[in-house]
Amino acid sequence: MFCGECGTKNEKGALFCEKCGSKLEVEETVTKEVVPRKPMSKKTKIIISVVAVVLVVLIGVYMYVGSLITPEKIALKYFKAYANNDAKTLFSTINLEESKFVSEKLLKESIKDNEKIKLANYSVKKEDEKEDALSTSVTITYVEEGSSKEKTKNIKLTKNKKKKWLFFDNWTVDSSELVAKDYVITVPKDTTIEINGNSVSDKYREDSYSSYYDSYKIPSILRGKYDLTVNYDSGIKLVGELKINSNFGSYRTSGLKLEEKTSKKLEKEIKEKLELLYKSAMEDKSFDDIKESFNEDIRSDIESTYSDLKSNANSEYNKLKEMNIDDIEITSVSVDEELKLTVKMKYSYKLEYKYSDETKEYIGKNKIDSLYVNYTFDKKDYVMSDISSILTYFSRY
Repeated sequence: MFCGECGTKNEKGALFCEKCGSKLEVEETVTKEVVPRKPMSKKTKIIISVVAVVLVVLIGVYMYVGSLITPEKIALKYFKAYANNDAKTLFSTINLEESKFVSEKLLKESIKDNEKIKLANYSVKKEDEKEDALSTSVTITYVEEGSSKEKTKNIKLTKNKKKKWLFFDNWTVDSSELVAKDYVITVPKDTTIEINGNSVSDKYREDSYSSYYDSYKIPSILRGKYDLTVNYDSGIKLVGELKINSNFGSYRTSGLKLEEKTSKKLEKEIKEKLELLYKSAMEDKSFDDIKESFNEDIRSDIESTYSDLKSNANSEYNKLKEMNIDDIEITSVSVDEELKLTVKMKYSYKLEYKYSDETKEYIGKNKIDSLYVNYTFDKKDYVMSDISSILTYFSRY
């Protein structure tokens, strides 16, 4: 050891410096006691192993689940459902809230007649995009069975704010291919409408400056075919097909027909009125004998028509012996202030005519003629207002 005063080296264990006599500091040797480590218990080893396995599994599940909901996988899922008319899967891939005019049930109905695509092969390619992109596009190239021609379908997707299952990007297919936005339906004034039996509320009715038409704007409605019903206060119902082929546009009622129940009722009434007129004319009755069968407002017009009919059915040269109306069919309908019907009449008749000094007979079979019948509305019913275009002249030619 060395002296702290003069630096002289002294013998180990000396108390004083042999040169200067200063007291030496004795170094204490501290011996650390080595405590043996307690071995890890079997239970702890098992717990650590289980935790490690669980972590590996969770990471694996995370990676696997994430791979199932990439834009490519969502787009392919949508495309296969589209090819197979699978409404349930289609609806699950688009980001839409259900409403009266947007639902899985309506989607199933609207695509039921679409022809299925039988795939022979396909490939999927996603466009290059930035990591934080809010939308992307996936192109699917495919070949149908029995064909060598390649076709493509571009599918647009949107990243939603809300995560899927807390951790994953939530991609959904853009709905514009399936849904029309702010679709306008224009119908006659003061009517109500139904789409596939669902009443369209007045809240969808827009302010209209037209004295003849009203418009309804529907925020979202699935593209496809629908049964459209237009209801009048009088009870008249017109029905037709509403076709929505694009994600925007409008529809103005045209080509509508009377609902079957009303059509049959009016066809029956028209047939009865015509049979009454022809039968009475052949029997040479006066109009006073039958006028009560007609609405008072049209009696003068009917009387004039009846007079011509009776004159031609009982002329000096021709006599109508039989008139059989085989069928009455309403072929077209229009509505403004009146219900205007175009009617096809199928009939046959027997005519006696004079040829020189002889009386001969002519039978006309499978004849077809058209006439026009109008009805006016009141608050509770509709009544015949015109039937003046009926056939009044019969010929053997």
